[in-house]
Amino acid sequence: DAFLNREKNINYSMKPIEGKLLSDKLQSKPAYEKVSGTSINKYLEIFKKLSETLSYVHDKGVIHLDIKPDNILIGNYGEVILMDWGNARLYDPTPYYEFFKTELPNTKMARIEKEPENMIIGTPNYMSPEQTKSDRETLTPSSDIFSAGIVFYQMMTGIHPFPEIHDTGVAMAQVRNLDPIPIYNVNNDIPIRLSMICDKMLKKDAMFRYHSFKEIIDDIDEFCNSGQGFSTMTYQPGTIIFNEGDEGDYSFKILSGKVQVYKTIDNKREVLAELGKGEIVGELA
Repeated sequence: DAFLNREKNINYSMKPIEGKLLSDKLQSKPAYEKVSGTSINKYLEIFKKLSETLSYVHDKGVIHLDIKPDNILIGNYGEVILMDWGNARLYDPTPYYEFFKTELPNTKMARIEKEPENMIIGTPNYMSPEQTKSDRETLTPSSDIFSAGIVFYQMMTGIHPFPEIHDTGVAMAQVRNLDPIPIYNVNNDIPIRLSMICDKMLKKDAMFRYHSFKEIIDDIDEFCNSGQGFSTMTYQPGTIIFNEGDEGDYSFKILSGKVQVYKTIDNKREVLAELGKGEIVGELA
């Protein structure tokens, strides 16, 4: 009997992976340290790779249903690995059947026996509103998009969009009913366009969210390539940014404060212009 039982066991091996959890990376950042400039671009790169992974698995008919920083590993060489697929489900078996028909035409196709999934499983603070109240078998990729939006919010602000509540019922009620503060209002170093992308991922009604991770990737690419993703610089009052005649191939858009354009005549400063928020300084002015 022992021999027969061993023969019936199904086993598989997994490759070893190394790196640092995104949750550890976020916790190691000082609470007072804002995400800005270069760090925004680094987090965008991580989130884009996560989105590419989820775009792929959704196309294969699978949803993850437990996306959170504890399940995202940042590899030693920049790779982003989404782990813990124990809560995943096949929401659309069509790609599975198509694979057998095209890749393994002479193999007997296994039939999928779907059991009722009238249960709620997941991490309450990272569930979508529908995941907190609907049977698993009704969930779609929109649920993963909402959960990823929570992760994106944390990456950009350093805080969770819904207060950390240990009571499961309260946590799920917040996900359903509480509208988080827009990330631009939490950290005004975050461009408004990124705040809008996050807001759209976190819409309570799935109809008004992004419908795929490809749409999210397209919007992030558009942001990065439109000049809105450029780094920011802070100058102390009195700093000379450049002098007339200096060679340069750049310009600045003023985000806050003022810039004086002046010339010196007989050791006296004559102000030619005073530029403020939204105005351009530099070669393109």
